Amino acid sequence: MRALSREDILAPRPVKTLAVPTPAWGEDTCVYVRLLSVSERGKFAEIIKDHAGEMHIRCLLLFCTDEVGKPLFTDADATRLAQEHFAVVDDIVAKGIEFNGFGRQAVDDAKKN
Repeated sequence: MRALSREDILAPRPVKTLAVPTPAWGEDTCVYVRLLSVSERGKFAEIIKDHAGEMHIRCLLLFCTDEVGKPLFTDADATRLAQEHFAVVDDIVAKGIEFNGFGRQAVDDAKKN
């Protein structure tokens, strides 16, 4: 086994993404959710704790990217995204939570704290 150097660890890496099918938004379509960085994990915890009423929209802004990891939405899109069907948005957010290793129970527990 090879020990990693500082340069190995700090080298840029491609963002890992997961395609989430979105048939409600068009036939044979998807959006991508991505793995969060350590600092973004803190933002996610803040969303859950302090912004539970806006959780789904804020999570879409945080999780959704194009296929190479570039953010798909900006804060300016929040009002429009809030008009989407809840079931569609909930499915995307659930996939982002799962992809990042957060269980629904962990999210529920964070809301209580």
